[in-house]
Amino acid sequence: MKKLMRCLCLGAPRCGKTSMLLTLNMTENILSRPYIPTIEDTYLIQTGLDTAEKPLEHVTFYDTAGITKDNMELKRSLVQITDWFVLVFSLLNYESFEVVDSLKKYLDKNVLKEKKDSQIVLIGTMADADAKRINSETIQQWATREKVRYFEICTADRASIVEVVHYMVGRQFHAPREPKFSLSKKLKPDRSNAQILMDF
Repeated sequence: MKKLMRCLCLGAPRCGKTSMLLTLNMTENILSRPYIPTIEDTYLIQTGLDTAEKPLEHVTFYDTAGITKDNMELKRSLVQITDWFVLVFSLLNYESFEVVDSLKKYLDKNVLKEKKDSQIVLIGTMADADAKRINSETIQQWATREKVRYFEICTADRASIVEVVHYMVGRQFHAPREPKFSLSKKLKPDRSNAQILMDF
């Protein structure tokens, strides 16, 4: 039976969201191209194979325009169907981390109270850069306090991005989940422009 997972990528402009998704999709390396702001795009990733050699999980990534601290409004139609919020920032730009911090607060206040099954992962890009402006330990402390998993990646290194997808798919489809109720209590009455098959 086909399983579906929808992921919404959020972050400041020029933090590496689109580069990360294009590398994951093995489409192209856009780091040498002039910067073109993303408006909205969709990527479909197929993972795992069953006995009939058919993909078991279909993971959709929604790429979005860059967000600023002054404009935290998210597209409601996407938020309502999202299983994972992927918060992305650049280790070369502290302001992009401040946007992620504001996004987390926005999600806690306006989204996650109703969507209790949705999960969050934090990704720091430009992990291979020498001139990092953000201390990794500081980010890890923030992630621990906010109870989110933190990954550092290079947007040109597909293996580091696949590791994040492995984690998300494992948590979504294969990890044991806590029951939402106690048996001792009474119960109350897209389009896709890109595809790739990943054999986990």
